[in-house]
Amino acid sequence: MIIEYRYNAFNEKTGTYEIKRTAVEVEDDIGISIKESRKKEDASDHRHKYYCPVSTDEAKYEGMAYADHTVDFYITSEDEKREIAAKKQAEVEERSKRTEYAFSKLSEVQQRRLLQLAEGKTLREIAETEGVSFQSVHESIEAAKKRFKKFF
Repeated sequence: MIIEYRYNAFNEKTGTYEIKRTAVEVEDDIGISIKESRKKEDASDHRHKYYCPVSTDEAKYEGMAYADHTVDFYITSEDEKREIAAKKQAEVEERSKRTEYAFSKLSEVQQRRLLQLAEGKTLREIAETEGVSFQSVHESIEAAKKRFKKFF
């Protein structure tokens, strides 16, 4: 079996990289193993490209557009740190106000059932506690979630 390798080689005359190719003849079982390994590596590269968070190194080398903005290592001045902390605090307060407002727009029953759900009770446990059917609790909570999401 013939395995082809491609690699980048620097061309000193032009000052650029060029793709070079070479081929090696190997035994069939080794060739199959190499091909399977390449498939796994390609799949891993694909997952990494689309599903991994951005590296903090990319902020240094590629610019802030590629940086992970949840990490504040690149902020140098104390004023910048205070400004970002104030923005984060304002966002938290705004979210909290919206949550309280949205919660206040739910019926008493929906509020009570959502709180029980948040405490870790199952829908069946809530139904048993209130002496109603499972379906009734399920519909009530789904309606509450739907209404709650309108505010976000």
